[in-house]
Amino acid sequence: MRTTQAGFCAGMVLSLMLYSNGFGQDIRTGPLTDALKDSDEPQIKEAFAKLEAIRQKVINAKPGTDLWQTGRPAYPYLQVLADRWRDPRSEEILKQLTNSGPKLIEGELELQSLAFAADRFLMMLQDNREYDSLLKGLNTPDERVKQIREYFDAHPDLLATACYGRPNRPIVRMLLDEAEKLQGAAVIDLLVRSQLFGYDHFSRYKDALLDYAEKLGREKALAMPYLLQYIAATKNTNAIPLLTKWFSEEPSGEIMATLVKLPGAKERLLKWLNDPRPGVARAAANRLVTVAPDSESLKAVNALIERRKQEGASKNDISFFESVVKSIKQMMDGG
Repeated sequence: MRTTQAGFCAGMVLSLMLYSNGFGQDIRTGPLTDALKDSDEPQIKEAFAKLEAIRQKVINAKPGTDLWQTGRPAYPYLQVLADRWRDPRSEEILKQLTNSGPKLIEGELELQSLAFAADRFLMMLQDNREYDSLLKGLNTPDERVKQIREYFDAHPDLLATACYGRPNRPIVRMLLDEAEKLQGAAVIDLLVRSQLFGYDHFSRYKDALLDYAEKLGREKALAMPYLLQYIAATKNTNAIPLLTKWFSEEPSGEIMATLVKLPGAKERLLKWLNDPRPGVARAAANRLVTVAPDSESLKAVNALIERRKQEGASKNDISFFESVVKSIKQMMDGG
């Protein structure tokens, strides 16, 4: 979910007024709509009213599935509050909604719960505010990107948190979008480290990706999640010499997986059938089944079997390559 960074003030309301209008009541049962003012715009009035109606549904719900269908209908109205982060009522109401009922239940989508959804939008509101505070008064691209880098240096855990499983805070994507807009390929390291962007996103940065990997060096590049997959997705043939060099230094399944997605994969696999290093020929033969299941590959693997027999290879070793031959034939016959 993408947040709006330019929320606007619907009117500054003192905390004392909020408490006098219902926020001093029980956090689950105190009304939301008492915070409304005649001067409020229609969109925020609708948001308050809709959220109160949904919250009442949660409070009065009997145990069952209907309790877990209250989060998603609230999204548009929660977003209104998250966008209006300068209005103190927005944060107070989101905090109140996070206590409207249970947040999680095993086997259910988390965001179906109003309480869980409100908690996520509360994070958006707070990150909107932090984003504005962080970059306020910084006008040049260099100033803004420098501040963004310093922020991530001070909070390295934010970039280390993968979006799969536990989502990054919204401010991570907000700052990365701003940095990329301002400096593009110059912030490739931040984009890669975040793991927030899909393979297609890096198609415009294929040379920058390769330069970044080369500067990192073999071990650090392999340790960087998805970096080689991003390179493979760009189909950058300029990466072949570097990856081939790294593979020659020490075999790696990830490097092989990357190289077989780049042009010339079949030729490399056929060459690796003759590699004396343990496991390389097996891995190459196995890849041929899907990369190049044709007569040339079949002939090459059969030739390898004969060489292995002459070298006194184990029965298990020979059986493996014979199974590869069988698989290649099946693929040639249509699977």
